[in-house]
Formats: sequence, C-alpha cells, structure tokens
Amino acid sequence: MKRTAVIFIFCLITTLGVPTGIYALHTGRAAAPSETDPAAQTDESGASETPSETDPYGDTISVFMAETDRVEELDLLDYVVGVVAAEMPVSYAPEALKAQAAVSLTLARYMQKSGAKADLGGAVISSDYRRHQAYLGEAALRSLWGEKYEANVGVIRAAVDAVSDVTITYAGEPILAVFHAISAGETESAANVWGGDYPYLTRVDSSGDRLSAGFRSEETLPAAEFFQKLGLTPPEDPASAVRNAVYSEAGYLRSVEICGTPFTGLSLRQKLGLRSAAVSIDYADGDFVLSVRGYGHGVGMSQYGADYLARQGYSWQEIVAHFYPGTEIRRGTI
Repeated sequence: MKRTAVIFIFCLITTLGVPTGIYALHTGRAAAPSETDPAAQTDESGASETPSETDPYGDTISVFMAETDRVEELDLLDYVVGVVAAEMPVSYAPEALKAQAAVSLTLARYMQKSGAKADLGGAVISSDYRRHQAYLGEAALRSLWGEKYEANVGVIRAAVDAVSDVTITYAGEPILAVFHAISAGETESAANVWGGDYPYLTRVDSSGDRLSAGFRSEETLPAAEFFQKLGLTPPEDPASAVRNAVYSEAGYLRSVEICGTPFTGLSLRQKLGLRSAAVSIDYADGDFVLSVRGYGHGVGMSQYGADYLARQGYSWQEIVAHFYPGTEIRRGTI
C-alpha cells in the first residue's frame, strides 16, 4: 500500500489519537481536557539543540471544529493545551502529561506538514478524536472543571510549556504520533492494523496496562443481534459460526471468519462497537460473549501505560522512547 494511502486510512480510522479524555468523561474518572534537538550540544533532557529563527510549521494551526462544523485558527500551544486536556486525565503523573503534550504537538506538526485538507474546509486537523485528536476550548473546560479550572489548566499548561519547542522525529521528520487509551498488555504494530511501514509504530511491552480498571470489558449479544450487526444471515448452528481466528503477537485479532465471511479485527471492532480488537468470541446459551482487553487501536503510546511508567520514575523522554522506538526528540527547527 502506498504511503499516501496509508495516511488517508489513518485519517479515517476510529480513534487515531484515542480517547482517554473521552473515556474519562464516560466513566466518571477525572476527566481531562485530555491527550516535541541538533548537532551542537545536548541538554540535560536528552534532546539536541539546533539554532532556529522561526518555526517552519508556524505558531498557529487551523482546526476543523467537528462540533460546530467550522474552521478556527488557534495558537499552536493553546491548541495543544486543549488537546491534552481533552485526551488525558489531569490526575495522571506530570511526566505522562508531558509525554502526551509532546505526542500531541508532534501529531499537530505532522498534520501541518501534510497540508490543508479539502474535506476539513482547508484545515489541517480535526477536533474529532475519531479522526485525529480531541480538543476542548476554554469555555468547554470551564464548564467541565468548574472551580478547578484555573488549577487544572495550570497543570496542563506546565506540561505543554515543558515540551513547547520539541518534535518527535524519525529520519529527520515528524512522526505520525498516534496513541490510545489502554493497550492489551502490549502495543500493536501499525502494519497489523492499517498496513504500511512505520518502524516506530511497532509492538512494545505495556504490561502496566493490566492494572487499569478499564483493562477488561465484556459484552454479551444475543445471537440474532450479533449476526445483524455483522450483516449476516443467522446460521442454523451459531456455535460453529466463528472459525479460523488469527491473532497478532500482541494479542489483537487480525482476522476471523464468521459464517464463512472474512473480517479483520478492525472491521469487527467497528461493526460491534468494541473498545478494542483484542477480543475473544465465545458462544453459549443463545448469546455471543465478547471478552475485550484494552481500549483503542493499540498503536503507539498507551496513555495508561505512560502514566504507569511515569509513576515508576520514567521521564517523559524515556516514555516517548519506549513507545516510539528508534525516534529522536529534537528541539527547534527540523
């Protein structure tokens, strides 16, 4: 698959930068107004320093506001504050918030570099978390946080300020910095989900995710509803309908045949509304039981995993290096 096609698929895929913040809103957790260096010297953060006069990506970013169907030009760092606030609980460890800020800023710069998009009214990125990454403006955050707004936004802004001039790069270019809420214990390779060659979006350990209260979920569907959602005619023997399930090394369903019809893990997740494609399917007493691990597509940084590592003493730079192997954190113009 050509790289341009892969990027297009990424743009369409549900939860490109997946919804810890949205997850928080739906579960009553501390909701977050959610989920960036050259040849001369290296500072204590481990990022090399390059002199720069201007930011090649600009100090503003055009955002398609999915809620209002309008395009707004926002200050880039203010935008990242609103993204982190929407994507990661403010209660997460400071180094995890910094990692999220660096990731979200890098994704913004990646999308800026890819250019304006006609289907977004000329904007470069959408506030719809299902397409790119979520964003909440000041009014929404004040409504969400109430009297805690000033304190919470201060925490988020401190994290953004700490990484305000950095970009996560691979081979000198901003990476497609996708992320998700909770992995299935290991992150998934992008090649297994969308295809394409992204060496930094590969399987890595994230076993701390197993400690999350949201790690496991289960859904029971009557057989008739199960087949209806998949667009299939119910067979005489539902118990034998599911065959040849193939899983990746990270535990995500790659393919399965249901009533002889092939499905990818991604398509099955979308059709059945599952939290993850790390799913096992069992049939008993007229119902299909779908046991799911994790939340999101599983590619890139696990947000819960980032918080877990931060609480074990990892710096944000170490978190980024762990979830995006082979990348470099660069400061200034790249």
